Amino acid sequence: WSFQLKDDQVITKIMINHGYIVDGIGFEIMGLCGKTIEWFTGPGGSLSERKMIKEYGPYGNKESSTNWYIELNDGQRFSKVFIKHGFIVDGVGFEVSSLTGKTYTQMFSGPGGETTEIELDENEFITQISGKYGKYLEKDIKIGSITIHTNLGRSYGPYGRDEQVTEAKPFATPVPLDGTIAGFNGSYGIYLNSIGISDKYKKVDKYGPYGRA
Repeated sequence: WSFQLKDDQVITKIMINHGYIVDGIGFEIMGLCGKTIEWFTGPGGSLSERKMIKEYGPYGNKESSTNWYIELNDGQRFSKVFIKHGFIVDGVGFEVSSLTGKTYTQMFSGPGGETTEIELDENEFITQISGKYGKYLEKDIKIGSITIHTNLGRSYGPYGRDEQVTEAKPFATPVPLDGTIAGFNGSYGIYLNSIGISDKYKKVDKYGPYGRA
């Protein structure tokens, strides 16, 4: 087994699974796009399970540094989405709910725009985002419009009117491996510069058996 850190990542925790001998090792990794946990565990002939995160994007202004991210932990879901919009997209926000009923909200937005609140059903989750980005007022690239897609076949949006946006390009994120988006990241200032998604999934590797069958 092996893994390699990205330029923006650091190891923040090392975890050892042990008994009479060492059964496995895990690493908690922090980066601009959130936390990743990598586990390498299990003796010969057993399954080794690794929790992986795959990122798509960000879409929009690739020259602006990532300055926001939000990621679901186990037992959490996105229960609401907030989009601030007008001529273009000013920002986004998310309410996260846990199995215990606790919620918290994070906003990533400039001061302007009208706020639209999207409340998701308990069995509804985000599978894709799409929209357009381009030069706003002939200057920097911004997100001009955005649409939220869910597993129930619903599409919310588009929000943002793509007004005064030139060289507009469409974008759409791929549907994650397990069908649900586990996190979002991107860049914002007065407006939303970029947005991307992360897909958390488990990778199971089979090692062995070793020796004679």
